[in-house]
Amino acid sequence: PLAAGQSYALALLGSAALWVLLGTIAARSATRTPVATWRDFWREYLWLAGGVWLGVVLSLVASNLILGGAFL
Repeated sequence: PLAAGQSYALALLGSAALWVLLGTIAARSATRTPVATWRDFWREYLWLAGGVWLGVVLSLVASNLILGGAFL
């Protein structure tokens, strides 16, 4: 199923949409105070990005356990 070129394009679009959404959420959270800095943005963004990467790692471990060592 991953051999088709269309699935790669959809994955790229989905990934880009996810990261833009995370950046937007981080920007909205960081600018709640009147004097927002880039440090506020990056603090919010890193928490969100860390959650995404934790989900990626956990899903890879789970798929490795289910599929019996196909990925790791």
